Parts: sequence; structure tokens; C-alpha cells
Amino acid sequence: MTRVIVVGAGLAGLGCALRLADAGVPVTVIAAGVGSLQLGGATIDVLGYAPDRVERPLDAIAALGEDHPYSLLGAARVEAAVAWLGERMPALGLRGSASENMLLATAVGAARPTAVAPATIAAGDLRRGGPVAFASVRALKDFVPAYVAANVARADGVAVEARACHADVAVEGEADVSPLGLARALERPETRTQVTRALRERIGAVDGGRIGLPAVLGVDRHAEVAAAVADELGGEVFEVPTAPPSVPGIRLYRALTAELRRLEARLIVGSSAAAGVRDGDRLAGLDVRVSGRTRTFPADAVVLATGGLATGGIELGGDGLHEPVLGLQLAGDPGEGRYGDAVFRENPGDRAGVRVDSEMRPLDDDGDVVHPNLHAAGALLRGAVPWRELSGNGLALATGLAAADAIIAERAA
Repeated sequence: MTRVIVVGAGLAGLGCALRLADAGVPVTVIAAGVGSLQLGGATIDVLGYAPDRVERPLDAIAALGEDHPYSLLGAARVEAAVAWLGERMPALGLRGSASENMLLATAVGAARPTAVAPATIAAGDLRRGGPVAFASVRALKDFVPAYVAANVARADGVAVEARACHADVAVEGEADVSPLGLARALERPETRTQVTRALRERIGAVDGGRIGLPAVLGVDRHAEVAAAVADELGGEVFEVPTAPPSVPGIRLYRALTAELRRLEARLIVGSSAAAGVRDGDRLAGLDVRVSGRTRTFPADAVVLATGGLATGGIELGGDGLHEPVLGLQLAGDPGEGRYGDAVFRENPGDRAGVRVDSEMRPLDDDGDVVHPNLHAAGALLRGAVPWRELSGNGLALATGLAAADAIIAERAA
């Protein structure tokens, strides 16, 4: 029986683990925290910029360099991976496809290209044009409708008549509320009625337009809250993701982990992989720090989905960039000149990472497989700049599933 350890609880790790669990593979997810999903808006960004804004991500993949992880997989596998999530988790209500980008408003009013999003976020596709009222309550300081509306109105490629509304209403007696606090409060009918009544008075006639609200339409009862709010406001409502922590990201994380637990996968959050246990050229398991002590977890295969420099999957030390768990060789590190002066531009070291083959197996400097039962996925890989390309969740999902499929195929052989 193949036992697999997946290190990381972002979309790469959880998607990989779910694919394995569906195939009946015993899987354990090791994670230092709750992962990066709760930082984002639960959208699947396949490819937003290359370097100009992309309308059709699958077509643009063909023009990426051969070192990019997408080039290893090919457009068909990327498309299948993105479609799999919506088919596998219908309760997420995902809309869109990898073949075409929609344009969604961000919390600062930028038009963000993304391929797939939950229905209540996808409904805000700015390509539809028409009148949009961005609205919120003053108690939520993380979302300023006037700022969003002003920027959306002048965004490139957008023909939206945007206006802003603010309702002066305390939420359950509090003058300040967080997005998560407001989402939970709106699950209570009496609070929801109070908030929507105040919003309705400020928004006025919708006249066939849409209403853009911060992404706070419930957490565990999202579908119920979204339907009720739309009914009470008398118009089509969509959500705009706010700054982290993201309520849609929390919904996605909870849905994936709940499904893994239903399938009896093991999740150990608050632990960190420390080192590999080697048996010849293969890994026999991992040493993991759990509750202040080190335990050895046996494994027949290991998937590293620990992220890049921002999440500790790659670390910068006195001797340069390195991968801290297994000491994997990193490709593309230019040395001392890895960072330039421009904060918001690509730097020479941004594409550094673990080089892999088409089965997501890490390679050494000579191009040889390091361990035949080791795989890597997500932002740990060489060749992509997810934050600049807007490719993060698409890359995570496609490479995570590719790693799982390679393990499943080896198990069946």
C-alpha cells in the first residue's frame, strides 16, 4: 500500500492530497500553518500577464519559455486540472474556464484577469459593462466603495458606470468589524436584515444594474446568505475579495480540508517537515517536528508543496537561496545580483526554484532525478513568477495534480 506524505496546505498540497485520496491512496498532509489559500480570493488565476494582459490563457501558455512549469505540462493538462476542481467540488460553485479570462474588480478597484472564480465573485465580471453600485458599511474599514468605484471606472478595457454607496450602520453594536466578523454576523437573519435595510436605503433603485459588495456573504452558510442578500437588496449581487484574511479563501480551505477528512486523509497542522529519511536513492519517510518533538513518518512517496520564498519553501541564507527540508538544488539563482532596486518589477532571482521533470520529480544540476519517489509542486518550482504573471493557483493546481497522477500511475504499475 502506497503511503504518501504531502508537505503544504496551499492549493498545490490540498489538491494533490485530494486527488490521491480519491484514488484510495493513504495520504498525510503536513503543514506548518493553514496555508496560503486564506490569503487569496479563491480565484484560479491561470495566466493573467505574459507580460501584457492575457485574454486567453491556454493560447498564451505556448509562448512561455521551456523552463516554465506550464511548458512541462502543456495546455491540455493545465485545462484539465482547472476543470477538475469545479467538477470534483461542485459545492464551490466555480464559474469560468482556463480558456478565457474574465476581469474582476479587486479591493482597490483594479481589473484583475482570472480564469475561474466562485459564482458570487464571477458575477462581477467587468467585461459585462453596465451600471454597478459598489456598496458597504462604514464599520468595515477594509473596503472603501468610493475608491473601488473610481478606479474601476477608469480601468483599461472596462466600460462600467460605477458609483459608490456607504451605509452608516453598526454591526451588532460594534463600530468596527473585520471581513470575517461581518461574514459571520450576516449568517444571523436579524443582523442581515438590519444591514441590508441600511444598504437598500443608500443604494436606491438598481435599474437592472449590479451591486458589488465586499466578500462577506457568509462563511459556513454562504449560499443561503448570498441568496438572501440578493433578494433583500432587489438586484444581482457580486462579491469583491478584500485584503487578507479572505473570506472566500477560508471557504475554499474549509471545503477542501473537510473533503479530505471525509475520505480519511490525515491532516497535521502546526507541524513542519525537518529532514528526509533516505533508503538508497529513495525516500523512506520524513522527520517531522510535531508538538516540540521530532517524529519519523514513513512514506512510499513524498510531495513537497511548501511554496516559494514568501512562504518558507525557499529560504535565503548567507550562502544564498536554499530548499530547507531536503536540501534540493535550486536552479536559476543568479547569486548576489538576485534582487534589483525595483520592488514591483521582476528581479533576476524571482524565477529560481526546484527544476523538475514532467512527473514533477526534482532534478539535480546534471538533469538526473534526485529521488524517484519525490515530487514537488506549486511556487517551489523553477521558471514562474506567480505574483507577476497572476498564475499562482493555476500553477499550484496543475502541478499538484500532476504529482498525484505520477504517484497513482507508479502505484498501478
